[in-house]
Amino acid sequence: MTDISRRDVLVGAAAIVAAANLPAIPMQAAPAEVLPAWVVGSEGEFNWQHIIARTEREARRFFAQECGDYEEDCDHETDQDGCDCCEAIASYEAERKPMWDGAPYDSITPGDWLRSGTGHVCSRCSYETFPEEGGRGVGKEAVCEECMTLADWDIVDPDRAAEIRADMADWGAPVSPANDSTDVGSQDLTHGK
Repeated sequence: MTDISRRDVLVGAAAIVAAANLPAIPMQAAPAEVLPAWVVGSEGEFNWQHIIARTEREARRFFAQECGDYEEDCDHETDQDGCDCCEAIASYEAERKPMWDGAPYDSITPGDWLRSGTGHVCSRCSYETFPEEGGRGVGKEAVCEECMTLADWDIVDPDRAAEIRADMADWGAPVSPANDSTDVGSQDLTHGK
């Protein structure tokens, strides 16, 4: 048997006290999986939604569930002929939106829809608008061409705003901050040239 000296006891006690006062080593969390973002809906309809899913089929399935077209008992990995659930899922279309990957649902704004090349309802007049029809994302808003103001053009295309101001000056219209909210979207700015 070995003898324990007073010094050994004091060193051991000091080591225990020191270990108890050490900060906990933080566990490094595994990075969260970033799932692909999709927009899913019916061709020709204005029912598209932002869906986060691993695959296109899974995105269409989530959308079908949201619409009440999908029953939980269908567990096919691919579309099967004769399965009502599979046919419902196949009736929807999905389009990838890589710029939205990792973004929470509530962070996607109407303006983001237009900037991603997808239509949305104008935030000002509630009519459907699309980028190919002149709709623009202005900040968080989706704005149709008819609702665009001079102040909006300053944000989305300053060169176009300068052209509009020059055209307004040519027409003799006052160009000042007071008319920056003037609806200029649908005006023929080449009039009189």
